[in-house]
Amino acid sequence: MQRMSSFNPYIFKAFYDWLIDNEITPHLLVNAEVKGVQVPQSYVRNGKIVLSISSRAVRNFSIDQKDISFYARFNGQDEFIVIPYNAMLDLIAVENEIRYPLEMWLTPDPEDEEGEQEESDDNDNVVGFSTVDDSTDETDEQKDEGEKKDSGPSFTILKDD
Repeated sequence: MQRMSSFNPYIFKAFYDWLIDNEITPHLLVNAEVKGVQVPQSYVRNGKIVLSISSRAVRNFSIDQKDISFYARFNGQDEFIVIPYNAMLDLIAVENEIRYPLEMWLTPDPEDEEGEQEESDDNDNVVGFSTVDDSTDETDEQKDEGEKKDSGPSFTILKDD
């Protein structure tokens, strides 16, 4: 089976674009202790940093397969920032103070695991869909009257750990 590209950039971009389209200023809560994070360490508190990622706050914003990157100014100095998807915790809508938990949607990149990646099942870090039977048992009366309610297909997202 052909390995598909990560959907992390698509999920991140969807949330980001939606906030921008709704004229919301996006901020990103980042776990600064994750391998590959490049941020000014003097602004990290308790292992985390919050970054404004609005178009007014960053330059050369790039959404790549493994991370986002951009230039931002800290204390008058340009800094190159790199945030891998597995370091993203929440996307924050500043104006209404709502947090969107990116870590719930983004999947780890198997190549980023510490140490050498051993040969493993093709199912590692795979998100799949499973149908859910949410129908209720019909009574004989409902069967006779043809009143079965079809709420359409349902699914849950499963993640193999």
